[in-house]
Amino acid sequence: MPQCPTLKRAPQRPQRWLPIRAPISSRIPAAVWVRVHAMGSGIFRASERSPMSRSLRLFLVGAGTMARQHAAAGVALVRDVDLHAADPSPEAREAFAALFPSATLHEDAEAMLAAEAEETDIVVVATPPWLHRSYIEGAARSGRHVLCEKPLLMSTEDIEAVAETLRETGRLLGCCSMRFLANPANRRVAELVEGGELGDIYSVRWLQGLHRFRSGIEWQPESPFFLDKSRNGGGVMMDWAAYDLCILQDILHPHTIRVLHATMVQPELPADPAPTTVFDVETHGVATLLYECADGSLVPVHFERQSGSFDRDLSESTLTGTRGSVSWSCMGWEGDIELCLRNASHEEGKSQTLSPPGEGWLDRAPLEAMLNLIEGRPHHALTGADALFQAAALRAIYEAAETGREVVVRRDPFADVPTR
Repeated sequence: MPQCPTLKRAPQRPQRWLPIRAPISSRIPAAVWVRVHAMGSGIFRASERSPMSRSLRLFLVGAGTMARQHAAAGVALVRDVDLHAADPSPEAREAFAALFPSATLHEDAEAMLAAEAEETDIVVVATPPWLHRSYIEGAARSGRHVLCEKPLLMSTEDIEAVAETLRETGRLLGCCSMRFLANPANRRVAELVEGGELGDIYSVRWLQGLHRFRSGIEWQPESPFFLDKSRNGGGVMMDWAAYDLCILQDILHPHTIRVLHATMVQPELPADPAPTTVFDVETHGVATLLYECADGSLVPVHFERQSGSFDRDLSESTLTGTRGSVSWSCMGWEGDIELCLRNASHEEGKSQTLSPPGEGWLDRAPLEAMLNLIEGRPHHALTGADALFQAAALRAIYEAAETGREVVVRRDPFADVPTR
């Protein structure tokens, strides 16, 4: 039998670059270049499917790159969207209005949210991480559900404070780290585990990232806050591990995560920023985790994320059980998505190629999941207790690296935070 093909990173989508002034989403005074995926003649194209909802009031905190992505998703998913965006930058508001002329623009988020809330309102927090807590709390206290960009929160203090606000308000908080749950390979792996086809899972190998893709340097060099721990909370683990932990959480359903060991490294690579630039974050993180799952099993996870190292590009996500193993493309940026299953009948591997769920699925996924949840449809949203548990696990990896000690995170302390 032929061997399973090596799982390859999909090529990047074609890009266009639009000059705009830096909005609240970056707080950078100079002009920046914002990537927009080329989708025909327009900035975005509505979903080929019929809109799922008849109406929605969507409030965006920030009018920058990610805010525009969520606005485009709203227009694609909802027949009648009442779109609002708040940003103190006149240039950002002007650029947003050029793309969404029917939107109502505000200088101040608090003023935008002062209007009486409706039960299905959604506020999207699309700002850098150091601003997340204040805007999440303000949006929840305005009586609205909240969808926040990743990484959700930077510190244990922020996580605990937001948990208390959600308990008091009863509002839902969703995190955009669930983006890749819409990848059909991730869904298929979850089904294999749930159905027992792999037997008892006893090993996870998770090695992801490019060897030169440092945020603030090779990627989005106009956004130096990525390199500043006080503003971003960390480096590549904070930026990307949120996605990885969400996928693993959806597949394994842990109630406790033990960070047995973690190391954060900034290898001495060329093309570092100028000495005047703050650069105190890791570009390669390694961790040994132990997942305690609902069925009583203990699953060790070898975990790596890199954006800058002397290693090769990393792209392995493999679960091994007593009846089989599966390796797959956990990101699935674009094009065909690969999955390879090995078991007693196919010891050399049986390959499967899965199609992506449609054009623009990655950009659309967070808002689509949140709408499905609010409107009572099946969903893959990461909300409430689960979102905070994941944020706490990410923070625990940093704590283990800083202290050299094992750090244990449990879901139970967040169990009373609304999830649906």
